[in-house]
Amino acid sequence: MDDLVTAARAGKLDPVYVLHSEHPILLERVVHAIRDAAVPPNARGFNYDVVEGKPSGNRIVALAQTLPMMRRSG
Repeated sequence: MDDLVTAARAGKLDPVYVLHSEHPILLERVVHAIRDAAVPPNARGFNYDVVEGKPSGNRIVALAQTLPMMRRSG
């Protein structure tokens, strides 16, 4: 998991991550590193969704297909 944190902090992000660990603190650290690299704090109200529990496949696909708002150009 440290490799994922290092890569995220360097801005090297993959399109999708599937994470699993018996250690919630490690998962939280990785998720925060990915979030911080992918979505600036001022855009999280529009472009960051937290999905807990067991969402349906349709819900996940719908969120993934939602276009970002107020995207940084470049």
